[in-house]
Amino acid sequence: MAKAPVPTPVQGDSKPAEAAQAQAEAQVIETPAADAGAAAPEAAVRAEVGDAKPEIQPDLEEEAPVEVRVLSDHLDFVSNSVATLSATDAAAAVAAGWADADPAAVAYAKALAKKAQADGQSELGA
Repeated sequence: MAKAPVPTPVQGDSKPAEAAQAQAEAQVIETPAADAGAAAPEAAVRAEVGDAKPEIQPDLEEEAPVEVRVLSDHLDFVSNSVATLSATDAAAAVAAGWADADPAAVAYAKALAKKAQADGQSELGA
């Protein structure tokens, strides 16, 4: 419903303007039925599912770690070592060419590390 225009007060007399504004606002009537209709869908949903909060499920599942053989020095990784990366990072490292995710390559890097450790211990004992 459109509000009635409010007359402009003459020389600082605001009482007629306030009265006209109050009269215009009084003409706007809100019905309880309109308010009840807005709340009805919410009440219906609560009746169906209850007040339980939904569980938030992550969009991405945790990735299992992947071992890769480092083929060349890269960032903190040393050539011929084994690095454990997320599946996404491992795929990126293989695509970039500085890592190999083949199980045989990982086994070779582990064997090199074991041999280097054994050689280092034999040198200390000699």
